[in-house]
Amino acid sequence: SMSQAYAQSSSVQDVLNYALTLEYLEDDFYQKGLATANLVPASDRAIISQISKHEAAHVALLRGALGNAAIAKPTFKYTADTFTNYQTFLQYAQTFEDVGVRAYKG
Repeated sequence: SMSQAYAQSSSVQDVLNYALTLEYLEDDFYQKGLATANLVPASDRAIISQISKHEAAHVALLRGALGNAAIAKPTFKYTADTFTNYQTFLQYAQTFEDVGVRAYKG
């Protein structure tokens, strides 16, 4: 029925928008990290830049799939040491990746 089809597409949109929110967060996080002077060591810049490009591509893909139903990018707030301590930055990066993998699996 039409109401079942709408309910199904609505839940798909919700799931995609949840994924989009995670991707917005990761995209924002890596962009800010790369833009912060002296945070990412030269030896890691290439890999962090590659991850950042992947997150931006994920955002673009989900926004494209959702079209007008895509939520706007929220404003993210980080703890004070997120972009001053590289080990903290890496711990957050690992946490975001773990949450993303769990979200896509579950």
